[in-house]
Amino acid sequence: MPKFIKLWNYLMLLSAVVFILSGCGPQQTASEQQPQLRIGIIPYETASEIEEQYGPFAGYIGGKLHRNATVVVAQDYIGIIQALQSDQIEVAYLNPLSYVLFDDKMKDTPEHLIPLSMPWVHGSLYYYGVIFTTKSSGIESVAQLKGKNVAFVDPTSTSGYLYPYEYMKQHGVNPDKDLANKYFAGASGVVPAVLNGSADAGAIFQEGLKLDTKGSPGDFAKLKVLATVGPIANGMLVARGNLDPAEVAQLKQALIDINTDPAGKAALTELQVTKWQPADDSVFDPVRKSASALGLNLISLSAKK
Repeated sequence: MPKFIKLWNYLMLLSAVVFILSGCGPQQTASEQQPQLRIGIIPYETASEIEEQYGPFAGYIGGKLHRNATVVVAQDYIGIIQALQSDQIEVAYLNPLSYVLFDDKMKDTPEHLIPLSMPWVHGSLYYYGVIFTTKSSGIESVAQLKGKNVAFVDPTSTSGYLYPYEYMKQHGVNPDKDLANKYFAGASGVVPAVLNGSADAGAIFQEGLKLDTKGSPGDFAKLKVLATVGPIANGMLVARGNLDPAEVAQLKQALIDINTDPAGKAALTELQVTKWQPADDSVFDPVRKSASALGLNLISLSAKK
């Protein structure tokens, strides 16, 4: 038999096998066929903890839009905006400084930020940051941080960098010049760095002190707050600008419905959010003012990393 006939018979047999296997294979469920809704979250705890907290919230919002919702946790704050810019996520929750800087950077791009809603956490639209040390450090004031090692969260963290940075400068300590070492440890790394002596002091959002010592409650008792900074608006949930306007409208409505729908209220409890309120960009003006006064922008902050 000529070789080309043998090859043709082989290919026909192979095609038949593939066809049969594809027909017998698992079929996509209705949910798997739904389009995706990927919600990006800035890292403030471990990825698994964030996914657990935001899972019910994502499921509720996805259900309202008839989409398969997933939670995407970036490695750092910048990672979230890169995901928005490259259309890898549709929605993101940004902390205040990330929001104002990225909003300015992306305003003339197709993926410009569309403010959706803001959360009330523990009954408040605002939160605070702290500059802290250990009770055994001998440090009694921020002024005594000169020549010390200080751990911050991230260059685009509001409570873990911007406001503490501003407070320190106002009290005679220039973090760029007067510290022995200034470094970024991430949201879950600041408290351990202070407790293990890698840093003499640290800056983080107020609740972070309890979150990062919840496994060892005795460690919380070892810490001492030197200064409290704020208030700071909690953050902003945004959509990227090239989404279908009808979908954006659905997102906004879902974030209104979630406050009264029993299923939505259950999701809020898991997230420890009291309610979501419609976006009000003006509450972030103090953050813009502080960033501008200190000359902070994405370029300068990237250089600090």
